[in-house]
Amino acid sequence: MSVAVEAAIVLPVGMLFVGLIILLAGQALMQQQVDSTAYQAARAASLETTPDEAQRAAKEVAIAELSSFGISCKDPVIDVDASGLNAPIGSEAEVQVTVRCTAHFPISLPGFPSHKAIHAHGSSPVDTYRGR
Repeated sequence: MSVAVEAAIVLPVGMLFVGLIILLAGQALMQQQVDSTAYQAARAASLETTPDEAQRAAKEVAIAELSSFGISCKDPVIDVDASGLNAPIGSEAEVQVTVRCTAHFPISLPGFPSHKAIHAHGSSPVDTYRGR
């Protein structure tokens, strides 16, 4: 009799604990994927020669990366600061990209949101001696 009562108490708590771990791990993984997207977009932008090309390249890479990870982002916003490409040759500069979106989680528990605003920032140096 006491084993049945113990199981009736412990099993639901254990299942909720496992569910919480799965939920938090999924959110952490999604944040890491958006971080990676920001860095990949910044790298792509830093390889271009003009700010307009850098904007285009960063946005294309960011959208492709988010899609390849399978992230369900609503209205992603990709901000690109490519002013470093206008720096004189020989001076250090960088390109910065910020990715913001509202991610929808496939798994949720009562009391936890099914979506979350995620943002990430990435930067990449511009080759100091490359012709611009």
